[in-house]
Amino acid sequence: MNGKNEKFNQSQKITSRNYKEARRSLFDTYPSKHLFNNHDKRVKEIRYCAICGRQLTRYRVKDNKYETIVKHFKLDNFDGFVPLSICWDVRYCGGHLRTKEKKEDLKNKEA
Repeated sequence: MNGKNEKFNQSQKITSRNYKEARRSLFDTYPSKHLFNNHDKRVKEIRYCAICGRQLTRYRVKDNKYETIVKHFKLDNFDGFVPLSICWDVRYCGGHLRTKEKKEDLKNKEA
């Protein structure tokens, strides 16, 4: 990832160093995007961020409904691609990926 115009290779593992390129690549691939705010009740399923894996929605047993817990985009492409969800702010993904990498490093050191 030396140049800014270089495309993200989708076979690469997403890390805290290349998540911005992966996000940019998704926005280019999926032209239609919808914003869901916190506590939005329009969602109908559990969603996870396609970049960092963070849970974006939860199921409320009390209300028997789904609700967003993180502001996020749902990306749609009507050419048969699966719709994806990603965190609204790129910093959410970066922070979550760094935390996951630190936990993996601690596990590897213990083993």
